[in-house]
Amino acid sequence: MNLNEHQAKKLLQDIGVRIPAGAICENAVALEAQVETAVSPPWVVKAQIPAGGRAKGRFLHGGAQRGGIRFAATAEELQRQVDSMLGAVLVTEQTGGRGARVQSVYVESRVEVQHEHYLALTIDPESGGIVLVASRFGGTDIESTARKTPAKVHRFPLKLTPPYSDFAPVLDVLDLSEAQRQELLAVLPAMVAAFIEKDMLLLEINPYAIDGQGKLVALDASIVFDDNALFRQGHEEQMVAYDHLPDQEYAAMVQGLNYVKLPGNIATLSAGAGLAMATMDAIHAAGGVPANFLDVPPSTSVEHVRNALLLLLRDADARCLLVNVFGGGIMRCDAIADAILLTAATDKLPLPVVVRLAGTNDRLGRQRLRASLPDVYVTADLAGAVAKTVELAGRAALPSTDRPRQTWWRKVRRMLPDTVA
Repeated sequence: MNLNEHQAKKLLQDIGVRIPAGAICENAVALEAQVETAVSPPWVVKAQIPAGGRAKGRFLHGGAQRGGIRFAATAEELQRQVDSMLGAVLVTEQTGGRGARVQSVYVESRVEVQHEHYLALTIDPESGGIVLVASRFGGTDIESTARKTPAKVHRFPLKLTPPYSDFAPVLDVLDLSEAQRQELLAVLPAMVAAFIEKDMLLLEINPYAIDGQGKLVALDASIVFDDNALFRQGHEEQMVAYDHLPDQEYAAMVQGLNYVKLPGNIATLSAGAGLAMATMDAIHAAGGVPANFLDVPPSTSVEHVRNALLLLLRDADARCLLVNVFGGGIMRCDAIADAILLTAATDKLPLPVVVRLAGTNDRLGRQRLRASLPDVYVTADLAGAVAKTVELAGRAALPSTDRPRQTWWRKVRRMLPDTVA
């Protein structure tokens, strides 16, 4: 789960990393009170979304002016930039074509930059340990630099206990002055300690610049927390960032569902990540395009599966739903069938549904569905189920646009009195 830039910078500031003066703004009307009195011009105006590539991004319906990071020298120009960003949808290489809506902007004092470095802590996928990645060629082209000239990006394995590493080689590759070396040497152990303590997957500073006074300053930062550690962390910043997720992703997160929205029109539900990926591959091979990845963790709870079904049935892009479950261990096929029956009885089925059940209690599950829901296509054969799904998705009518929009509880909760919430 990615933090927004201003959240990441606040954490870095708490451990001693220098950042530019800045203020967050969620309302253009309050811009003067929130920003102009706290941050001196000239300004850098940054759209806040949990994704990178903002400088080279583009706004949907944004006209000729592009980029989620802009500059302003006057109060009028600042107001105009903030107005154009708030509420708009920013598309970057990391957001996909749908983009991400800008709920807030971060306004900083512009920094004179002499040089840009790159510094990051992350998990080495091969060793499972922490690795520090450093380069003296930071900035927006760091990914291109890593691809074309990987020798310019250096990796340093770290230990999990203090002093973590001899950081002298890191300082050497960054080519810093003695004062800058001492400054960085003072914050590196704190960065590693925070990375471990807060269960991070990524702590990235790019660029970690040298300003006009020769000081190190973090001009941009990205922090990713491990969702699996949320039960013992409960970061305030993490929960605030979750609150800005689209309704479907937020609902899936709080219900413990592994869900990723995709640009297709075939909704899918599977039990097990491997089967979910195989289902998506089968759909692509048959000429269809999945609308999502959804893995329901093994459960005997009919209500848990029903919640997953409702999440998919409310997807406005979906034209058909494929349920592909291989029962085994905790997960039983009859529980899947009962969840579909309960959903049909209470919430109806607005989309054509194809169900493939195999494994534990598969015959019982298929029998129940065929007896009660004759319009649902039920089979034990995956190839047949996928072929039928692609056929139905291609000829299904568009979902009704006048259906009442489902509002997630988190939005309703803000409007309720404290005694009710």
